[in-house]
Amino acid sequence: MKKILIITVVSFLAINVFNPAGLHAQMSAYKLHSLFVYNFVKNIKWENVGGEFVIGVYGKAEALREFKDNFSNKNFSGKKFNVKSISEVSEASECQILYIPRSNLSKTKSMISALKDQNILVVTEDDLIAEGASISFELINSKLNFKISKSKTEDKGLKVSSSLLALGTVVG
Repeated sequence: MKKILIITVVSFLAINVFNPAGLHAQMSAYKLHSLFVYNFVKNIKWENVGGEFVIGVYGKAEALREFKDNFSNKNFSGKKFNVKSISEVSEASECQILYIPRSNLSKTKSMISALKDQNILVVTEDDLIAEGASISFELINSKLNFKISKSKTEDKGLKVSSSLLALGTVVG
């Protein structure tokens, strides 16, 4: 009887706490975000890109894995992508793009604020356009879309193509 109770509790925990479907769904979202970001790269005019195109991913290991997988064999204008983990503002200053998945909101807002004068495209999973992000993902009728602030992006010295603006929701 005790053995059955233990198996039942472990099964319940495995189904409800360690929900692999939820984890899989989140990793799928990160995969979609990385594919969108690749298209953002192609539809923005970049100045002063060094020997490689650096994409920083703040926080979550699952997001970092998906971005690394997506960008591993790609390049842009003859430059290889370097996807790296970012944990501090000083590390982000080396990036062309900083992707911020859902995380500690107060630290995220302070990071966005600290980067406001740098030529870094800040892309967020949460809607943080009002806090200074250039692009934020959103779900509309269960479909992934994005908001883009043309003015904030161009204030960073980046030129957004009209085709990218036509695909997203332009704000500010």
